[in-house]
Amino acid sequence: MVQIPRLAIASLGGTIAMKIGPDGAAIPALSGDDLVQAIPQLRNLATVTVQAIANVGSPSLTFQHILKAVEWAREQCKSGASGAIITQGTDTLEESSYLADLIWDCPQPLIFTGAMRSAGDPGADGPANLWASALTALSPQARDLGVLTVFNEEVHLARRVMKQHSTALSTFHSPASGPIAYLEEDEVVPFWQPPAQRTVPLPVPDTYNMRVPILEVGLGQDYETLAALGQSGIHGIVLAALGSGHVPQDWPDTVEELATRIPVIITSRTGAGSTTRHTYGYPGAELDLLKRGVELGGHLSARKARILLWAILSGAHKDDWRQQFALRAQTP
Repeated sequence: MVQIPRLAIASLGGTIAMKIGPDGAAIPALSGDDLVQAIPQLRNLATVTVQAIANVGSPSLTFQHILKAVEWAREQCKSGASGAIITQGTDTLEESSYLADLIWDCPQPLIFTGAMRSAGDPGADGPANLWASALTALSPQARDLGVLTVFNEEVHLARRVMKQHSTALSTFHSPASGPIAYLEEDEVVPFWQPPAQRTVPLPVPDTYNMRVPILEVGLGQDYETLAALGQSGIHGIVLAALGSGHVPQDWPDTVEELATRIPVIITSRTGAGSTTRHTYGYPGAELDLLKRGVELGGHLSARKARILLWAILSGAHKDDWRQQFALRAQTP
């Protein structure tokens, strides 16, 4: 007798769990069980265990929500589940999935998915995304890859995926590489194979009070905002800098003073490509900033650099944050 696999699904809310309200706008309305019941085929695919963690729009999700969902998924996988899925809103999904990837230590895949159209919209994509996620979570092709994002029948590595359109169904992309696989006739078809060796997962954060803001640098922007943030009790900061990691020429002294007290991360605001290390040497360019104590974000976006720095500062590696950050930031 063939034993049917077990699948664990945790729900956090988001558009995938919304219906159209009386005023014509989408509002939270569906539970995790509702999402599963909307796909009768799931009963033939796996025995499904569902856990509701929250039912909020993703702008209101917190680190606690994500870590609670990940811990539940880990417990399910340790007790025999073949894979796990977390459903949530798409606004913060690229950050949530990356945070999960930093600490996920199971060989089974953990999938993040959601929807761009609510259950009450014509052509709602939630059921299709959840079905594709279930197929991926149970696929041997997805094991030992860490956390994945499945959306629009594409499979992306959590550490690379980005939301790049505010409303399109094809909103998730991985600029550096594209998806690692796609779904075809209910099969996971690999597109390219990621490196087998993953970075050792970080310890689960043991505090939630680390404050790590992002400041985007723009044309003609002065450094007073940066200086004010530095005096506001923050524990680190990420600059979404110009080009491959540059700030105006009157910023470096403020950056240097800040870097003597807290971690300062320099990323590129462009959305693709890496910060450079030795191409530009003018005041405010990477060579100047490196001498002043910053750490470069490499291929990480500012959003993911913030998640990585927060996770390091909130756990057992905060005293060697620079080494831990560089180990993960320089891997595309």
